[in-house]
Amino acid sequence: MKRRLLPILIILNIFYNALFSPNSSILVKAADPGNNTMEHPKENEERSQNRITKTEPEPTAFPPVGPVYMPVFPILPSSPPYHSVVPEKPVIPQKPVVPPIETTEPNTTTSETAESKSAYLSQVTVAPTKETIYLAQTSKLSLRYPKQLSIGDIKITYTSNDKNILSVSKKGVVTAKHAGIGKITATISICGKSKRVVSRIVVKKPYISFTKKVSSLSVRKTYTFQAVGFGYADPVQYSVSDQRIASINKISGKFTAKRKGTVYVIAKTGSSLKKYKVRIK
Repeated sequence: MKRRLLPILIILNIFYNALFSPNSSILVKAADPGNNTMEHPKENEERSQNRITKTEPEPTAFPPVGPVYMPVFPILPSSPPYHSVVPEKPVIPQKPVVPPIETTEPNTTTSETAESKSAYLSQVTVAPTKETIYLAQTSKLSLRYPKQLSIGDIKITYTSNDKNILSVSKKGVVTAKHAGIGKITATISICGKSKRVVSRIVVKKPYISFTKKVSSLSVRKTYTFQAVGFGYADPVQYSVSDQRIASINKISGKFTAKRKGTVYVIAKTGSSLKKYKVRIK
């Protein structure tokens, strides 16, 4: 909109400067206040040339006033450089922070907490998960404590009375090394107070035992033998000493008598085996 009005303003400025400036030839000047006639320079010049004189004053449309000057309008630039000024925020001084005054009063909370925790020492127990283990097997000691305590409040150490029979780690893992009876001592400490707990563990050699058996059986009769391997992780497998007299299933232990005679049922797992005598009649 400003760019469209700019040419019009320029033309109006030139027109008013030419019409009302003091040097303009068409400027209307006021006559003597006592005279009602107005003189125009251009009209006087024409009268002198044509030698025409008039005795009566010519009517004029201009009142008997002094020279009038119109103001000159300034030419505005097409794109004035406007700059936005952001006022700066006033800096509010902050109050100085006064550090708290340290007191030298004794910390009774820590001492009371330690005494309350040590009161639960009698409720802390250590026991073996298995009272009987077999050679080369491991067992972990079980630590139990009340809910008012955490594992970080308890300090515990383990020792073995005979390392040839039993060995124990810092985490309470017991390993059987030789057949016999061993003892593991656990020393439990809570906030300066401690107690000892002794666990008794029996170590045995692995073996096989028949849990279901029969000593005699008639011809064409069947029977299912069962055996358990103590100290072994592998299942027990079955066989017979003479397949002409009897037969047995390798996995289930189902025995079938074929003819009269004597035969042995063999149960085997790991490095151990067990025999049982059966008479067929």
